[in-house]
Amino acid sequence: MASLNVRKDTGKLYLDFRFRNIRCREQTELKDTPTNRKRLQNLLDRVEAEIMLGQFDYRATFPNSKMLPKLDATVYSPHFKQQLFVEVL
Repeated sequence: MASLNVRKDTGKLYLDFRFRNIRCREQTELKDTPTNRKRLQNLLDRVEAEIMLGQFDYRATFPNSKMLPKLDATVYSPHFKQQLFVEVL
């Protein structure tokens, strides 16, 4: 289950969800306000729906993410519901 959280040290919001059986946390520069929470909850709802439908594009949604190299190094097989690690040359 995905969640929207706030960093105690900065007061900024971040998204916490799983993709390809990998825990993903995406930081934002948004302060914890009702407006920003609603905005990010809408994004998080869309991310969860796209993941469930097999249509989620991590790179398009979070183009500057530090998670991209880790995700690029895995291949996910929805048929077998597991991830396979591949060697990146």
